[in-house]
Amino acid sequence: MSSWPNTNQNKDFWSSPAAVIIFLTLTILLGSGAFRISSRYFEIRRERQALEKKISDLNAEKRRLEEASFFAESPETIERMAKEKLNLKNPKEEVVIVTPPESAAVSGSDNASAITRFFIWFKNLVLPR
Repeated sequence: MSSWPNTNQNKDFWSSPAAVIIFLTLTILLGSGAFRISSRYFEIRRERQALEKKISDLNAEKRRLEEASFFAESPETIERMAKEKLNLKNPKEEVVIVTPPESAAVSGSDNASAITRFFIWFKNLVLPR
């Protein structure tokens, strides 16, 4: 007796159209499944990288806020922030607001916006002095 299967039967099996169709169908099904799994893997990997970046950004923001709160605990910082953001003053202080004269603000200084300077230029062009 021979331990090898009959090779004529193997050749007959693979030469039949049904066997080839079954083999190709299985190959296509396995290939498409592998493709879906690998595409999902890469999608999850991208999401993980985005979440890790977001976590690191949030940790950096947390450290920044912790440092800001540490400095805000001093009375000088609290007073300065109240003056700047809430427009408060001490009872014994006087507040002086300095504004530039209108002619300096309009004459093309850096404080005037480009649109304002354009309109002034256009007005001077249309209505000369």
